[in-house]
Amino acid sequence: MALSLDVPLPRSGLPTRLELGGLQWFFERTPNGVRGLALGSEPRWKGWLGLPEGEGCLRVSIRCPGWPLELAFEEEILLAPGGRLRAWVRFPMEQRVELVRGGECLELFRLPEEGLRTAWGENGGYFHPWKSSLRVGTRPDPKRGGPGLWCRIYLANEGRRTARVETLRLDAGKGGLREMGGLYLLAPLRWVFGSGSAPQRRAWERHSQERQNGEGPGIRKGRM
Repeated sequence: MALSLDVPLPRSGLPTRLELGGLQWFFERTPNGVRGLALGSEPRWKGWLGLPEGEGCLRVSIRCPGWPLELAFEEEILLAPGGRLRAWVRFPMEQRVELVRGGECLELFRLPEEGLRTAWGENGGYFHPWKSSLRVGTRPDPKRGGPGLWCRIYLANEGRRTARVETLRLDAGKGGLREMGGLYLLAPLRWVFGSGSAPQRRAWERHSQERQNGEGPGIRKGRM
């Protein structure tokens, strides 16, 4: 596995192919343009590209979504005072196709993960709502679930009342993304409820407005 792969620009009679993040990409030059196709369990994208001939390559890379995530959970999460929870959460990812030529890199298009949508909030602007299930225990096995973008999260309650965790807001695009053991991993994240202070460990910067409002590390709901 890799975070990005390069293939030469397709030439007439010499199509190019690569596999990344569970998708197979095909690019074929015809007399009228370059035909492209992305296949998963079913076709995910097909289209036409007008690409120059000669030297250069196409780069396909794994990226985090472009807008902040508003993460909701399929299970109910309750933290008693002094309680803690550690779990793995699967985040959405997108693949970007770029033209690399003459020392310059130009983005052509993005293919978001199936089911990822974009919404608008008056206070926070554009964001991606995403619902995920907690995986408590061992690290996910890529042989069972296939490629995915995973993050280890830590939740703690330092308040005096039970905390109900409903949604968490984070900017995944600012985190460090790496590949390890067949998985795409983000840096671990920590949220502390009930304290009104910054988290003990913070992988990404939080929105300044949330800090000013005393909501802690990106917590939109579940406030004490």
